[in-house]
Amino acid sequence: MNYLDILKFRYRLIIKYTGIIVMLVGVSIIIPLFLLLFYPQDLDYAPYFIFTGLFGFLLGFLMYLLTKKQKNNVSLTLQEGGIIVVFSWIIAIILSAIPFVWGLNMNWTHAIFEVVSGWTTTGLSVIDVTTTPSIYLFWRSFMQFLGGAGLAVIALSSILPMQGLGLYQAEGRNDQLLPHVRRSTKMIMQIYTGYTVTGTLLYYIFGMSFFDAINHSMAAISTGGFSTVPKSIGQWDSISIEVLQ
Repeated sequence: MNYLDILKFRYRLIIKYTGIIVMLVGVSIIIPLFLLLFYPQDLDYAPYFIFTGLFGFLLGFLMYLLTKKQKNNVSLTLQEGGIIVVFSWIIAIILSAIPFVWGLNMNWTHAIFEVVSGWTTTGLSVIDVTTTPSIYLFWRSFMQFLGGAGLAVIALSSILPMQGLGLYQAEGRNDQLLPHVRRSTKMIMQIYTGYTVTGTLLYYIFGMSFFDAINHSMAAISTGGFSTVPKSIGQWDSISIEVLQ
């Protein structure tokens, strides 16, 4: 295999794994639809999440389909991992903003600001939580949950078959709990999810509604800070909740 063939192989590998992560993002955008079981009044906003999620999944699947013959279990370099992370995050941000633009009539500047704040767990917001539909409030918190864990960690722990630390380190992580990167990412996700579930139950016990509890738990574990109420945890005026936070 000459240099040109090797270069083509590595670029196709990048496209393939980026496509898999984009498919994961597409599925993530559809997940807030489960909230409609409890908030049927938000049904009018369902198409914005359905079409965006399906578009994201199909885009990722097309990227994967065009390069599916590439070998699995190939180690990525840090540079290649960096390219995958950058492109995955850019696509994730654009896709995540579409429901805000389409359903809430936000301009692209505000929508991008909101989702970047969510995915990067910054916590700054430009929306009025008192008038924003519940499905959007959940999507904001869920973005923080995913962003706090990291797209690469989620993908490596569940669907990506690759070996090596290139993609893992490209997302700014160097904590390896176990010798095997896949096992490490699985353990990270188990701990991360476990804390979120525990936090949700405790918030609920201490007086929050289940919706508020799960949103604040996802925001707390990701250190993002998005809230469903204007005063955040101060809304409940509870020492127990403040200590838990």
